[in-house]
Formats: sequence, C-alpha cells, structure tokens
Amino acid sequence: MISRIREKLGPVGFAIGVIALVGALAGGAYAASGALTGKQKKEVEKIAKKYAGSPGAPGAKGDTGAKGDTGAKGDTGAKGDAGAQGNPGANGKPIVTGNLNPGQGTPPCAEGGISVEVEGSGVKKSVCNGEKGVLHPDEVLQSEATETGTWLFQGTNTETAPGSGEFTERTDYSPISFAIPLSEQAAGEVTVHFWLEEQEPAERDPECLGTPLNPKAKPGTLCLYVVAASRSGNLAFGKPLVFKPDLVNDGVGASGAFLVSEGRHLDAHIGGSFAITAP
Repeated sequence: MISRIREKLGPVGFAIGVIALVGALAGGAYAASGALTGKQKKEVEKIAKKYAGSPGAPGAKGDTGAKGDTGAKGDTGAKGDAGAQGNPGANGKPIVTGNLNPGQGTPPCAEGGISVEVEGSGVKKSVCNGEKGVLHPDEVLQSEATETGTWLFQGTNTETAPGSGEFTERTDYSPISFAIPLSEQAAGEVTVHFWLEEQEPAERDPECLGTPLNPKAKPGTLCLYVVAASRSGNLAFGKPLVFKPDLVNDGVGASGAFLVSEGRHLDAHIGGSFAITAP
C-alpha cells in the first residue's frame, strides 16, 4: 500500500505527505506550538530517509557568469618594521702610487706621470702628465723641436761724396731671435747651414730640407734660407756671417743670433727665412 503511494507521489511528495499526516495527528498541539516536537521531527526524518530515493545525477554545468566590477582600491597598509642591521662590510684596500719617468708605464706616458694600483692586486695603471705648454718660466726648446722666423738686409745708396761715384763699405746686422730659447748646452751644439735658391737642388745643403716658405732643419742645425729674388743692384753680400749675441763669437746663443753682412750696398736687399731645431 505504502509502496504504491510512494510511486505515485515520488520521494519528495511522499515525504511531504508524511509530514502532513503527522501534523494532522498532532492536532491542536501542533497548532498551539506552531511547530513539530522533537520526537515528531525524528519520526519524520526516519520515514523520509527510509523512503527517499537515491540522489539524482549531477546537473549540467551552468554558464559562466559575467565578470564582476573591479573592487575599490584598498587602503594603504601600515609601514612595516625596520629590518635588522646588516653585517659590516670588509675593509677596503688602499691605493698605492708610484712615479713614472717619460716613456714608462702601461700604457707608456710620453711626458711621465704616476702609476696607481689597488694594494695587492698586481695591476698597475698609468696616469700620464699632459704635454707641456710653451713660454713657461725657465722653459727651453725641447729636443728635436723646431722654431722658425725671417731675416733681411736692406742696402742703401751712400756715396763717399756727392757725385764722386765712390760708395762706402758698410757692415749691416740682422738679428734673429728664438721665441723659445735653447739651453746653453744645446746652443753650443748647433751648426749653421745655408740653403741658396740659385743653387741646383742637388747642390743644396742636405741639412736644410725645407723651402723659404716652409723652412726646416735637422736636429742640431740652424738653416738660413737665402732667396735669390731678393738680390738687386751691385750687391756684394754673399753668405752672411753668424755671431752669438755678444757679436764676438761665431754661432748661435740661447736666445738667438746676429747675421752680419759686409760689402757694397747700392739700394740692394737680401733676405729669407730660417729654421732651427734643437739637438
């Protein structure tokens, strides 16, 4: 009998029917209290479990819901506690320096300098001095350095007596100065050479490798470039003599020299350029 009722109502409907039945039997007590007693609940649960069917198969997975709105930004958290102090680092190593003479070091220092090395590393590096400027106090022309300049003799038409046709012999001087002086030792080693324009190239002095417009000289040499085009009139200059600034000794001094010419001057001139290279 109960099985037939269960088949018609189904498990859920049957359980509801049982609960209704119990409620009817309880009568006024149920109505007064408004709920089942504990004993009645247990009876209902017992009957429901006995006649409830097995769980049905899981239903199909529902569609994914729409993405929700981004939540509001949370408040900034409290500042964390300071971390523990780290361990002291190892002591650094000192820098060791040394002097470098010209040409020494890695890379080599042409003007000298200092070497620097982290103590114990075995690796030295060069810190080179800059090139020297010019015209410093007590500076002299460096070895194989060259400086240049010009010189000129200007003749005059001077008669011993007006209309006599005889002309006086003259001695003229043309100074050449060295903007950067030579050392006394270097000046004593300099020799004088002449480059004469009227000579064939093969006959010219091999110590003078330039031209009047670009005078050059080998180390330890003063080259006087004599321009033939400057000769005019009845000129008996020839090669000028070269004296030190004392006008007594031949050669050049540390600061320069005097070119000396002796001869007849008839409104004539002669000149050129010079180059001197320190030994």
